[in-house]
Amino acid sequence: MLLLLSAAAFAEKRPTVDELITRAIASLENTSYEARMRYSDPYGNGQEKLVDIIFLSPSSFRVQPLINEKQKAGYYYIENDERLVKVFQDGANVVEMPERMFIIDNLMRRKLLETLAGRSSVNLLQGVFNGEPVWILRDDGSVDGSYSITIHVSERNDYPISLEMTAQDGRRVQFYEMESVEFLTSGEVPGDAFAIPAGRQAAHAPDVAPPRADVNIPDQQADGAGSLEYMPRSARKSAGSLEDEAPADMLRVPLPLMPGWLPEGYRLNEISPLDYSEKDEPLLVYQLELYNPFNENVISIFETRSKKLEELFASSDSMGDEGYFVSTNSDGWIIAVFGSISRSQFDQIFNALERDDDLALDVMARTQTKEELRRWAEGVCTPETHKVDN
Repeated sequence: MLLLLSAAAFAEKRPTVDELITRAIASLENTSYEARMRYSDPYGNGQEKLVDIIFLSPSSFRVQPLINEKQKAGYYYIENDERLVKVFQDGANVVEMPERMFIIDNLMRRKLLETLAGRSSVNLLQGVFNGEPVWILRDDGSVDGSYSITIHVSERNDYPISLEMTAQDGRRVQFYEMESVEFLTSGEVPGDAFAIPAGRQAAHAPDVAPPRADVNIPDQQADGAGSLEYMPRSARKSAGSLEDEAPADMLRVPLPLMPGWLPEGYRLNEISPLDYSEKDEPLLVYQLELYNPFNENVISIFETRSKKLEELFASSDSMGDEGYFVSTNSDGWIIAVFGSISRSQFDQIFNALERDDDLALDVMARTQTKEELRRWAEGVCTPETHKVDN
């Protein structure tokens, strides 16, 4: 009899999958906490990061990166509903960052939860994660090309304390997991945690760049995967949005060359096709962004086969004030590298550029997904929907 009563109590407590998803989404918006968090880049490049984080619902973050388990970086971030600043440890320098990022990470988790709603393939289990009793949402990704998704949701307050998204080849595409999480009321959040020091303010120059090019990125297995279709801006005005069948004004252009050598600590982060077209002259430029997570420096490689790019460099049109090196290879690619690098480093980057179409397509597809998530997040996260009480 006691066993039957226990089973009945458990069944009454156990939510449905969709009920738990709804509660977890709400918890993302109304739960404050302090924790240590491991996570990958939220757009899938897999670089693992470790931070101490304080979150004040609904949209304020204080994030302290860690170099290792015990050593903190010499800077931290404060983000609220309007801005993101990087504060160096002594508070003497405060750098305004060009765009918010942590709230977008949070909204990405919400969007992934939303994609699980209504799926019959999602299983609901119970377990323990990092000492926290949790509900486990698991979708094994049975459809070809889909991902396996596992989310641990705290039984205490429905907060998703971990998420893992795994490709069918076993590669972990995205993840985050919280350790030593402490859920807080607003009164328990340290009063000065989100105070921005009155140090010397330095603002990043706004990124003035041409719009992303309209391109069709093929699947890696598709015919013509060594190139992509590109519609110049002049043709776009008359053709409208891209259709399944390429319009006559679509051009086929080769994929960018990939760096075979990078300065120490740097990795390839994004590839963006940019449209510098003027009037009836098409001009596609690939921007490859190299990122060093240890000092947060960025190196940009610009690649094109159009001679017009040399004129852009000569006039510094839309390229900013940073120094650069430029050269042309034997296949007609014009290569320019912007950033804090030496001539010898440029030569090493330039001479090691090579074709790797599979990698180019993979990075471009991930970059495109990142842009789509950012546009979605900008539409969801507004000062009206994410207000912070004064």
